[in-house]
Amino acid sequence: MSGDTSRVVDEAMLHAYADGQLDTAQRALVEAWLVEHPEIAEDVNEWRAQNEALRAAFDPVLEQPVPLRLATIAERRASGMAPWRLAAAAAGIFILGGVAGVLAPLGLNNSSSQLPTQPTAFVADATAAYRLYAVEVRHPVEVGSDQEPHLVAWLSKRLGNKIAAPHLAELGFHLVGGRLLPGQGMTGQAAPAAMLMYENTDGKRVTCYVVTNGDNRETAFQFRQADGVSTFFWMDNGLGYALSGEVERDKLLALAREVYRQLDQP
Repeated sequence: MSGDTSRVVDEAMLHAYADGQLDTAQRALVEAWLVEHPEIAEDVNEWRAQNEALRAAFDPVLEQPVPLRLATIAERRASGMAPWRLAAAAAGIFILGGVAGVLAPLGLNNSSSQLPTQPTAFVADATAAYRLYAVEVRHPVEVGSDQEPHLVAWLSKRLGNKIAAPHLAELGFHLVGGRLLPGQGMTGQAAPAAMLMYENTDGKRVTCYVVTNGDNRETAFQFRQADGVSTFFWMDNGLGYALSGEVERDKLLALAREVYRQLDQP
């Protein structure tokens, strides 16, 4: 290659080539130059391999939800925050939540907000409970909403943790009641579970299934769908929650966020 070409291909262009940022003509120029400079070509190939490894490791972060507590902090501060500050905070939360999720499997993060890598057993139990009782006409619950204080106190005592029955009327769902069920804790051992049932004016029902979270982890919302039943589940404050229903994903997510918001109140 001529001397003129060697002056055009500098280190900045080589990095741009490795990052895939050159147009067709520039890329052809660099590739021709690298043929004549094999020692540099080896370095560039290493850069490209590193880029691929980083993409493989961090691209999945884009699909991961922001940890609940970080998202809640952002929402609470949003009303009094300037637009540019809100955007910066959102970006920072996304990066922090995503990197934590990626580093945890690598053993580089000991945070309690790691995401589970596999569906937990209690999600299957929650889905089964929804299927069994959501279609029940006469006896969908053991204790009706007219006895809500007794229902909450009874379930709290049996689970050994204070629980509450969130009010979802603003989202179109009212409490039907609840029941105590056999279930599995986060450790896989037998443990009591609570189920709260809600219904809207169209007769659609959702259930909130609650079990004790023995290892006391906290996680972001996770989503599972099986045979038409959608479930958002998460862990917080020593309990595992699963909200299940045959409703649109966005609607169920809105309900899950409202459940979390009310349960997270001091």
